[in-house]
Amino acid sequence: MRILLWYWEGISIKHISRFIGIDRKTIGFWGSVVRVVCMNVWNESQVQIGGEGKTAEIDEAVWRRRKFKRGRRKEQIWIFGGVERLEGGGAGPRFVMIVPNRRKETLLLITLERIRPGTTIMSDEWKAYSTSNLHNYIHKTICHKRYFVDHESGACTNSIEGLWGTLRKSFSPYGVRKSLIPDHFSHANGEIIEG
Repeated sequence: MRILLWYWEGISIKHISRFIGIDRKTIGFWGSVVRVVCMNVWNESQVQIGGEGKTAEIDEAVWRRRKFKRGRRKEQIWIFGGVERLEGGGAGPRFVMIVPNRRKETLLLITLERIRPGTTIMSDEWKAYSTSNLHNYIHKTICHKRYFVDHESGACTNSIEGLWGTLRKSFSPYGVRKSLIPDHFSHANGEIIEG
């Protein structure tokens, strides 16, 4: 139980191994068990967000890229997600998924599947989002080159951007195997699993 608790708290395998006196492979095995269980809970908790009178933020992000074009070239992994804003402030239910690309057809299909009609959708000005108005959504955009909150329309994507930051912090700075990235999304933050 201690291994699982410390693993969940983000303590490194190296430190857990030192505290308990068990080899790293055993701890790594139990860490993978935690990720699999979390992934199952995560998959079951993927719900639709939004609805009449509600607001959701959507965004896409690239997960693997070389910083300053240095290091080994890695395949880019695109993720797409949405966060429902709560009335009193803060983030509510959400979804995050790996997508094959960030084309309009791909993101629109997921938007239609994961966000209820009548929702006010806030996004950046990425051209793939421009068709959201055609499908019973109210669509507001924010130009990040000028500001992060549009004071006239109230549009901003700070909640979804904050989610990306939280997820990125949970990953090892040395990288994660591509096959394990979905497991890490589900394990990264207890809030996400509740989605």
